Amino acid sequence: RRDGMLRADNYGQVGGANIPIVDSLPNSGNLSSIRSIAPERINSFELAATFKPNKKFNINLVTYYNQVSSVIDVGVIYKRREKFVVPDVGTDIAGDWNGYWYFKSTPGTFSQLGAELTVQYITEKFSTQASYSYAGVSQVSKEQKELAIKAESMYLAADGEKVAYKAFPQSMFKLNAQYKFTEDFFVSMTSIYYGGWYSPAGAKEKGGIILNMAVGYNVSKNFEFQLTGKNLSNEQNLAPMTSNAGGPDSSAGSPSWERTTYWVTGRVKF
Repeated sequence: RRDGMLRADNYGQVGGANIPIVDSLPNSGNLSSIRSIAPERINSFELAATFKPNKKFNINLVTYYNQVSSVIDVGVIYKRREKFVVPDVGTDIAGDWNGYWYFKSTPGTFSQLGAELTVQYITEKFSTQASYSYAGVSQVSKEQKELAIKAESMYLAADGEKVAYKAFPQSMFKLNAQYKFTEDFFVSMTSIYYGGWYSPAGAKEKGGIILNMAVGYNVSKNFEFQLTGKNLSNEQNLAPMTSNAGGPDSSAGSPSWERTTYWVTGRVKF
């Protein structure tokens, strides 16, 4: 009851609540235009190919194209409490942050074009998998572009004439590798690189690289020992994330990458 969600049954009651539009957030939209939500539609086309020159080597390529219409977005009605206390709307009460959020249908369409290439190489002692993925906005209608320019879209950001996804890196590279010196002793590595991305606030954020490594040793059949180093690159850039469509706590990203840490783990099997 205190999260501020405005149910569709009460959309028609917004006008009677006399909430002033002045000082609303940019993505609040026209309060009088809140209407019932139409079903969202996604047409998706996918093509995949696999190449196996031998038992050790494997290449996979997946490409896809998605077109989204009747896009369901999120709007926000928010006021600073010292200027206006947002009243009840129908059977809903304002959130403890003095506002409402609601689902809304938006006009126009946008399309996504993406691909992922994965390469695997596996031997008795060594195994590795590397992948590169790309996902970008290939086409966007005039209506959706205008929403992005006005910062009224939860999904799209405008950078001049360019339109890109929010909270989603356009490119990403992943690498996993493990080497077994013996059946009881191994070294492994996991690395992720993500490119620049646009925050929920619409600002372009820097990408980053995360590197984890582990050394494991089976002391006996009943005891395993492992030393793990996390975020060895000590990446401190914000991690990609999405957040609420607006409000006082709309964030530019998440500082969720912890600094370099080392973990010692022991497992006992009974």
